[in-house]
Amino acid sequence: PTRRSSDLNKAWENFVYLDLGNTDRFIMDASLGRNGRKPMTVSQIAQALRITPSAVSQRTQKIQKLLDRPNRLGL
Repeated sequence: PTRRSSDLNKAWENFVYLDLGNTDRFIMDASLGRNGRKPMTVSQIAQALRITPSAVSQRTQKIQKLLDRPNRLGL
């Protein structure tokens, strides 16, 4: 990827992040190792949030769909 596409991807990632609620932000940070967090497993995230691993997976899929949106639009 070119630097421009990398910059656009990072900008989109930040846009998605800012549009998420606190729980989904934590999941995105913990899944991707953003904002100084060490990457965590789904089970670790679930334990930290006191929700089921299934709930974490569902939220992760929702976040990933948002992150993939520009690619589906051909941007």
